[in-house]
Amino acid sequence: MLSEVDRRIRASLLIFVAALCWGIEPILNRDYLSGIDPVTGVFWGHLLGCLFLLPLFFRREKMKFQWVKAQFIPAFLVIGLLGAVIAGLLFASSFQQVGAASSTYLLMLRPFCVLVFSSLFLGERKNTRFLSWAVWVLMGATTIFVFDSSFSLSSFSSTEYRLGMILGMLAIAFWSLSTVAAKWVLPKMQPQELLFIRWSLSLVGFFIVMLVQKTEFFPPGLFEAKTLIFMTLSTVVLGLIPIYIYYKGLSVLPARLTSFIALTCPMAVVFVLPTLMSMFCMTCSG
Repeated sequence: MLSEVDRRIRASLLIFVAALCWGIEPILNRDYLSGIDPVTGVFWGHLLGCLFLLPLFFRREKMKFQWVKAQFIPAFLVIGLLGAVIAGLLFASSFQQVGAASSTYLLMLRPFCVLVFSSLFLGERKNTRFLSWAVWVLMGATTIFVFDSSFSLSSFSSTEYRLGMILGMLAIAFWSLSTVAAKWVLPKMQPQELLFIRWSLSLVGFFIVMLVQKTEFFPPGLFEAKTLIFMTLSTVVLGLIPIYIYYKGLSVLPARLTSFIALTCPMAVVFVLPTLMSMFCMTCSG
């Protein structure tokens, strides 16, 4: 039996690993989504994920859908549609309009949003030490943002830039609400159950987006071997597993703390991915 301290340490490590996987995922997606509309790629990835989850979900006899209650439906919609679909689309649009530096800065604001929402909806107490860490992170992010070579104060005079920042802030707010909603329902259900609900609702959401945008469901190259391999790897290893272990960690730790640990996501791009790529190249050459 693990002590409370051991449980919190393990939960922190789970959140950290999930964040590293999320940092690698966009780089991998860039390879298999080349020439394919991003929404189409994400839709097929979610369909593949649902097919993978179905036998794992229904093989457990004790899963009798006790969690299908009216009081949980708003939380499920926030997690599966507002957080996973709408926030993702908003942030993608924001990234195209404001660039990488501003988008990274917006991501650094997420702990503040989670702190506010967790205090309002979960009753999590404000912690002075946590606030000092949050201010320190914000100061560092602001420094990187201001001194980035692609940034200039004249950017704020652009309507497109201001709109992109607004869309990005909405995405961060929706992601923060999704984290708080997940924290609220996790004591009442298993992480794998919440994962299945999130993935299924996201699949429906992206299907509706494709219908509205009249996106092609079967673009050329979708069923090529390389695309299917990358899609499977991205969906299972960098999608389902990280979200599952993230929910495992979130069920133990306060929501505000998980949002801080998740900020390690960009580290994967800077440190982890180059290491993995060099190991892969050495293996292939050997």
